[in-house]
Amino acid sequence: RRASAMGGPAAAGAGAVGQNFLFEDEVFTIDPLQGTIPAKGTREFTITFNPQLATSYFSTAYLDIQGMHDRLPLAIKGAGLGPQCGLSFDSLDLGDIFINSVHQYEVVLENRGSIEAKYALMPQQTLFGPKFKFSPQSGTIAAGSTQTLSISFCSDIIGIVSETFKIHVQGSRDELELHFKGRVIGPTFHFDVEEIDYGNVSYNFWHNKTFHLINTSEIPMRFHLRVPEDGQHARKEFDVIPATGSILPHGKQKIQVDFLSNTVQEYNAHLVVDIDEVGDNLDSLPIKATCIVPDIVVSRDALDFGHCFVGYPYSLDVELRN
Repeated sequence: RRASAMGGPAAAGAGAVGQNFLFEDEVFTIDPLQGTIPAKGTREFTITFNPQLATSYFSTAYLDIQGMHDRLPLAIKGAGLGPQCGLSFDSLDLGDIFINSVHQYEVVLENRGSIEAKYALMPQQTLFGPKFKFSPQSGTIAAGSTQTLSISFCSDIIGIVSETFKIHVQGSRDELELHFKGRVIGPTFHFDVEEIDYGNVSYNFWHNKTFHLINTSEIPMRFHLRVPEDGQHARKEFDVIPATGSILPHGKQKIQVDFLSNTVQEYNAHLVVDIDEVGDNLDSLPIKATCIVPDIVVSRDALDFGHCFVGYPYSLDVELRN
């Protein structure tokens, strides 16, 4: 008899019925779709399953036999298995990272399945996302093979890092996730003195103090030193040498602060530190001083020259005692 494999309204899945009503489906194919079976003969059909996603598929084909009123249904189902991939780790704690420092990491992408896997890194347009660089960002991994992904991170901003990158594997239902957490910090530093104390200073006399600014971090730091309270009077009274500069990692810079007081008063000022690309007023060093005017005593209350001849010079001594 003549038989044909046909689709029908009961077909589930992606089965589509063509104009000649022969069976059509996106993932299942039947060969042959029509033909003749001799009396008491048999015919073998080949059904091919080509899943596109890792999910379950179901469809129904109907065998239409010439001369028979009812068609014979054939349920076809299958489960698509996508590439079986995994990462050597899915979370990494970066810890504290200095600003503008470059850090390198590696993660291994493994194809644990029996078919090749095509992968691609999904874009991450967040605050710290663009600071991560992956290489390669896409590729194909043969069955049973691995691919090492090199990751570099360098941030020019300070803050808390919490980024989750997704890797899409073609044919897989779920995406692989790789999470990074940490904190980007500025350079660490300190002074080797607790304060700058000039004690009692004389009015309009220069005084100076020296100390060191020490960089305890792994990166160079560019600093600016200033005294915000300076210049409130007629002229500036503090001179910082140097007021700006760079310190290499684990290096130190000698600082000298010259002070010329022009006001009789108690001084309570601060030497503050600004760091380029990090922030202002990140640390301060107290400055203390007391400007006084010395008490001067004259040895005589009055000078009495008595009777003097005209045209002759006379002199008397007087002492000023501090």
